[in-house]
Amino acid sequence: MHSTAAQLGMGAGGLGPRIARPSNWLKLVIGFVCIWAFMFLVVPAFDGLPGFKTIIKSNRDLDIKATALFYSDAEETSEAQNYLNNSKGFLW
Repeated sequence: MHSTAAQLGMGAGGLGPRIARPSNWLKLVIGFVCIWAFMFLVVPAFDGLPGFKTIIKSNRDLDIKATALFYSDAEETSEAQNYLNNSKGFLW
């Protein structure tokens, strides 16, 4: 069975890919708008919730950098990764 250039997604003469349809560009723009809305509208809305408001206030009062807590176990993670990489050599 022979495939035509149109079936392969190529333009006239089969020289290269066709230009994307406007619907594909629209999906891309909608995706970016959704990401923007989540970052700047949805997530900041959580700051006003009663449970989060007290945690944020106490973190600011005690000068706690909450994002720094995420990276505090970097050394343990690297040790675990080295252990797993070394143990793979013995097991396989």
